[in-house]
Amino acid sequence: MTELTVKKREAVGKKVKAIRRQEMVPGVLYGQKQKNEPVAVDKSAFEKAFLAAGETGVINLKIEGADKTVPVMIYALDRDPLTDKITHVDFYRVDLSQAVVAEVPLVFIGQSEAVKNEGGILVTSLKSLEMKSLPGNMPKRIEVDIAGLKTFDDVIYISDLTVPKGVEILNEPETAVASVKPPRTEKEIEAAKEGPAEEPAVEEAAVPADEEKNGGQQPAAEGTERPSEEKKADA
Repeated sequence: MTELTVKKREAVGKKVKAIRRQEMVPGVLYGQKQKNEPVAVDKSAFEKAFLAAGETGVINLKIEGADKTVPVMIYALDRDPLTDKITHVDFYRVDLSQAVVAEVPLVFIGQSEAVKNEGGILVTSLKSLEMKSLPGNMPKRIEVDIAGLKTFDDVIYISDLTVPKGVEILNEPETAVASVKPPRTEKEIEAAKEGPAEEPAVEEAAVPADEEKNGGQQPAAEGTERPSEEKKADA
């Protein structure tokens, strides 16, 4: 089991910036109805522990000066939106005899014949699964072998996945995980390049010269007389 040593932290609020400048990551230890404990951990040591345990593995956390280690899971990470560096970590105390729920990432492996031979496009519907197990049994990841996707009609469902003994998937079993859709036709590709067709501009109909001369009225047919206003009134 991965081990990690942390220090108790006095600095809070804006003073935490000074901790980060010392290549330390501020964090908090909580859970199991015990009081929250602000801590700080060496950045390099934490990255190694996180690489080994991930967000679903158990870490034996040792607080400097304490006699015993505490089993924890990494409950949450905060990252800088620009640099992606870890800026804060939440350590959650766990009871190794009580089940926990965690999001376990999916990793897609293998090669699909529908993609390789037919030029299809792999479609993945899920990135992780919600799983329940004892802390020590929680997998770090679940592998999805896409070799079973041989045609465009094949679909991998959650019920098709293999998980370790003692681990329960909480998602609906008939949820699709991966499939392959046919490649786009040349016509579809060209249409996408051209973009949506522009609607033709609506032009006003040109008024014939004869209409302009007659105040916009249609000219009378040859051999007929246009009625005068007086005749209209009498009609």
